[in-house]
Amino acid sequence: MVRSRKGFSLTEILVAVAMIAVLCVPIVNSMRQSKTQTKKIGKKFMAILLARTVFEHFELYFSNKTVKFTDILGSNSVVEKNYDIITDLLDDMDMPLGSPMRSAIKTNYHNFKLKYVLQKDATPGKESEYENRFMKMMVTVSWDEANKPMNIQYSGEIIKE
Repeated sequence: MVRSRKGFSLTEILVAVAMIAVLCVPIVNSMRQSKTQTKKIGKKFMAILLARTVFEHFELYFSNKTVKFTDILGSNSVVEKNYDIITDLLDDMDMPLGSPMRSAIKTNYHNFKLKYVLQKDATPGKESEYENRFMKMMVTVSWDEANKPMNIQYSGEIIKE
């Protein structure tokens, strides 16, 4: 008597499941690695955005004809400020934000530290000509990533016409 064979044997099913499992491991690892890289790039992008925002704020501030570099520098040629809490920076920059926005900034930027340095351009022999027209600025944003300190620096010149 000949039996018709329908379906798969247990051995065939186990082999198929093992092959699928072996093929899925690299895909899952790739997805996990992609997620980690996306997080790292996201933090770096946020740090760059923060540094540019601070730099552009000072550019805008000094574009006002009545504002002088000495308003911030005083009699010093260099001013350096450090912020461990980003909302303190916003307060110093006279950027009043509502509670939801302040809360969002605290949540997204809670582990960032910021430092900026403003320096008069002291080109030898040109002090009087350039003293109140050019200022160098460097913004450094730092954060910890997997217990490793990371930072970016954004620098440029602010020109007052």
